[in-house]
This record gives sequence, structure tokens and C-alpha cells, in this order.
Amino acid sequence: MAVEPSRRDSLLDRLAGIDTRSLALFRVSLALLVLVDLALRSRELVAFYTDAGVLPTWAAVQWLGAQSRFVVHTWSGATWYQALLFALTAVAALAMLVGYRTRWATAVTWFLVASLQARNPTLANGGDNLLRIMLFWAILVPLGARWSVDRARSARPAPTRALSVATFAIQLQLCLMYWFTAALKWHPTWFETFTATEIALSVDHLTTSLGRLLLDFPDLLRALTAFTVGLEIVGPILVWSPVATGPVRFLVVLTFVLFHLAGLAPTLYLGLFPWICAAAWLVFLPSWMWDRLERDRAAGFARVGGWCERLAGWLPGGRAGPGAALDPPTGGGRLGRRIESAVAAVLLVFVVVWNLATLERSSDTLLTPTLRAAVRVTGLGQRWAMFAPHPPLDDGWYVMPGRTEKGREVDVWRGGPVSWAKPADVAASYGHKRWNKYLDNLSRERYLYHRPLFGEYVCRRWNRAHAGQDRLLEFQMVLMLERYDTPHAAPQPTFLWAQRCEGNAPEPTSTPESRRESRARPSALLEGVDEHPVGLSDDPRRDVQGLRPERQRRRDGDVLPTLDMRLQPVDLEPPETGPREHRLDRSGIEEEVVVDVVEERQGARPATARQPVHDLPDPVYEAALVDRDVHYGAARG
Repeated sequence: MAVEPSRRDSLLDRLAGIDTRSLALFRVSLALLVLVDLALRSRELVAFYTDAGVLPTWAAVQWLGAQSRFVVHTWSGATWYQALLFALTAVAALAMLVGYRTRWATAVTWFLVASLQARNPTLANGGDNLLRIMLFWAILVPLGARWSVDRARSARPAPTRALSVATFAIQLQLCLMYWFTAALKWHPTWFETFTATEIALSVDHLTTSLGRLLLDFPDLLRALTAFTVGLEIVGPILVWSPVATGPVRFLVVLTFVLFHLAGLAPTLYLGLFPWICAAAWLVFLPSWMWDRLERDRAAGFARVGGWCERLAGWLPGGRAGPGAALDPPTGGGRLGRRIESAVAAVLLVFVVVWNLATLERSSDTLLTPTLRAAVRVTGLGQRWAMFAPHPPLDDGWYVMPGRTEKGREVDVWRGGPVSWAKPADVAASYGHKRWNKYLDNLSRERYLYHRPLFGEYVCRRWNRAHAGQDRLLEFQMVLMLERYDTPHAAPQPTFLWAQRCEGNAPEPTSTPESRRESRARPSALLEGVDEHPVGLSDDPRRDVQGLRPERQRRRDGDVLPTLDMRLQPVDLEPPETGPREHRLDRSGIEEEVVVDVVEERQGARPATARQPVHDLPDPVYEAALVDRDVHYGAARG
């Protein structure tokens, strides 16, 4: 609801209300970020969103379950269909940008962005979550009240501020992100040794050249660690200051914008995350700032209004009638505002409870079926575990040696001859940010069964570009693993996957039996390892169900059950031979694992390692990867 000027000085309005000029700037920034995100994603539209890519429609539907019926990007895997959805999202974002039928444009943008993110969850990051969530809350606030086509078409006086449950909710949502990411970072690296920033900048595939230079200043990095967690806790508290609210809010917003754009963005490859965070802070810009700007720059603000009026004359609807963006989406009136406020209040409670549940290991008591359903429909699910409880301790680069039909060995990912040496720019060897995130996830057990899909994609991509004797027969994925806690140790070559390219599945005419037989053939590139990759034996349900040990802290002398990265008959007892190492996994739990090094062939092949097995996917999904024809045919039908 709009606030009259006479009420602008009330404490409730100063704390929970938002200046409509801030909302206008927030609207423009959010719409621009959606357009930039679409442009960046469109570079790999085929690879990430079509049946010819790394996650065909049948696999995405299996991954999402019942939720997939609401994800329009899973309705077809054709390239033209995905391109059409990208174009529709861009049109909705452009309408939101200029403030044309703003609420409808914002709602359509939110729906299509949420669907796009759900289509391939392996690409998701914290910035995607924040963008989707802020778009949802933006539907409930008057984004088009100022500097918009809707404003130019309206006969009502322009409100200066807006105050409602939704304006309070969208501000509190941003604060919750920082408070809960600080809570999830409760770890010695953040609060005792202050080494978290140094660890984060040691992850080569995330760090820029400037970030690597900062590693020479450990004292500075410890100070930056303390500043980061302090800002995440104290900053969102200060922004609610009842004393000198305008100046304090301006300084807090300026600090966070500089933290993200001048601190994180130049040192870490985080995609649009820093820019989305900076845009979200615009809702806190106070009237104190705008009043001073309008007094000194009145002509500039008048020009913006003139542009909106001219644009309103060109678009359907002319300049007559009240602005639709100023009415509640329920149709207007007191009843509509009450319904809007009630919905916003309930959802805000759900968001708070959901965030509290992320701090609990056994969160079933908090996450009731009603809460889960509401969060699933609105896309408000969130867990702000950025570099929490500590930054990743492992890092590395990929080597993907492949063999062509004429016997030539090539690196099928980076191109050129196979080299096991560390690239000069590890991040560039991954690809752009989305590939960086995807390949990082591919090395984790949770995404184990995405590896065959990636393997088939690489085969198809290579063989589309090469003919005759240059066609690819097979390749392997090897991660050259480095660890922060062993900086002087040699990289540990870790085998992830072997792929045969015969037939380049998926083909609807092939059978699960023929595909299992093709994948079971031993590779000539790596000798001395077993024949079957993990999870692709003849009885996948038996293998997966037999390899789900309870994740818990182990006593000294206990050994976590391990499995060779190529499947043997299932045996949870570790071998008697092989050196033992203590490692910290991504959750910070120290585990003792047995490393079984395969002897390198002629000194030119990497060793493979036995790795702990935990958090494997559901056997239903793994079975679908083997018996894929059923699902592939159903998706096409």
C-alpha cells in the first residue's frame, strides 16, 4: 500500500516501508540482471537445456519428480522450444524493466526464471536462489509506482513510499540470508583461526588473478575473514536502526555494495551472485538520500519521467486509466490488500521456519508437509551455505584423455594433446561460470549418476565436429585432486568415469541391455582397473542399496566403507593394503579412508583412488539411468 507524506516520519514506516524510487531502481536492476543471465545461459542453451545436452528431458523429469509438471522447461527438450522460452522470459523482463503492466510482467518473469533454474539443478548457485526469491517478493510490492510506463498511464498522484507486510518481508528476506549464512559458518576457520578467506582464494577454479595475488598477504586475509563474518552479522542489524535511519541505512547499503562489487567480484569467479546481492540492497535506500538527489538533480529525474510518458504512448493501452501496477494483484480495494498482506505474512513465517530448519540436522519436526508444499509452489526454498561451514578444502583440474578411431589420444575437453600438467589458468580450463559450477558438482557423490549423461554429451559433441578416423571411441574423466591441507603434496589423480562412444546414446531404438554391455567393456586407455563404473552394474538397485552407510563421526581406528571408482562385486570391507590418510570432507568431518593406488602404466597414466561412499542418490533415479529407454520414450510421448 502507498503511504501518504504525512505518515512518512512514523517509526513503522521508516523501518518497514520502502521509498518507491528505491523500488523503481530495484525493478530496473533486477530486470537487467535477468536479461544478462539469459544472455549468459544462452551460450550453452543446447548443452544444458535440451535433449542433446548433459541432462535430457527424461532425466530432468526423473530428477525433479512430481515437481516437473510445473516446470515448463521440461515439457520438451527441443532446441526451438527452449529458445522460445528464453525469448518469452526476455520479453517479460523487458516489460518489467520499463514498468509496463509491472505486476504481471514480474510474475511471469519469476515463473519462467524459476522454471529455467529447476530445469538443470546442477547449475544452481546462491545467486540463482536469491534472484528467484527476490523476484517472488517483488510481485507483492509496487515496483511500478515510479519511473514506469504504468506510472505515466496513471491518473493517481505518485506515492513516495510504500508500507505493507510485503515491503517488510522483502527487506527481512535479505537480512535472513546474511544471518543464516553466518550461522552456518560457525567453524574455526571463520571464528578462531580466521583462515577461511585464504582457503577460499586457494581454490584455483574459483579464484581470479587478483585473488591469487592476495594470497601473499595472510594477515590481510585474516582481517578480511573477520570483517566478512562481522559484516554479515552486524550489517543487517544496523540497517534497522531507529536512530538516524536514513544516514545509517545509506552507509550500510554502500558498505554491502562495495563488499560485493569491489571485494568479491574482482577476486572470485562467482558469476552474477555479487551483482544480485548488490541489487537486492537497493530496497533499503532511504528517502533521506533520494530527497537530496532530487533537490540537486531535479532536471535528471524529470527526464526519466518524460521518457516513461513517451514510451507509454507507444505501448498498447495508451495513457488512459489508472496504473495497473499500483493495484494489488488480487484486484484492488481493501479486501485485496488484506488478502495480499495475509499471504505475505504466512509466507514470511514459512521462510523463517525454513531457515531455522537448515540449522538442524533432523529438521523433519519443522518442515511439515504444508510448509514443504508452500515453499515448493513459491520457489522460496533456501539454504545460505556459501563457503559454509568452511570453504572447500579440495580443488583440482580435469584431464579427459580420449582415443579416436585411428588410435590418436586427445584431451576431449580442452582439445589438443593430453597433458597432466596444471593449467596456467585452472578456471579457464573448466569453461565459463556455468561449466565451472557443473564440473565442480560432477566430482561429488551426490551427482555421481550425472556422469554417464555428461559422457554421452561429450561423445556427441566431439563426433558432430569430427568425421572418419577422427571420431571418438572412448574417453575417461580424471580429476587431478589438490588439497589445501597438503599444499606440498603431488596432485592425486582421481578417476571419475569412463565412457564408450559407440552409438552415442540416447537412441530410442537401443536397449538397456545393449547399453550396459557397451559400458561394461574395459577401456584400453587405463589398465589395471575394474570393468564397471560405479552404479552401472546389471543390478543397480542392489549396488546402490548396499552402499548407503550411515554418515557419522568415526572413532579412532575405524575406517569408512569405501568403494573403487570402478565397481567390483559389492564389498563394504576395506582392503587390507594401501596407505591410510586422514581427510576432511566438505562438511568438515574428519574421515579415515584407505587409498588404493593403481600402478601407473609405463609411468604415463594417473593413479586412481578409493573414495568414501556416502550421500548416494535414490536407487530409483540410478535405475532410470540404466533403463532409460522407458523414461526417454515416455518423455517424448
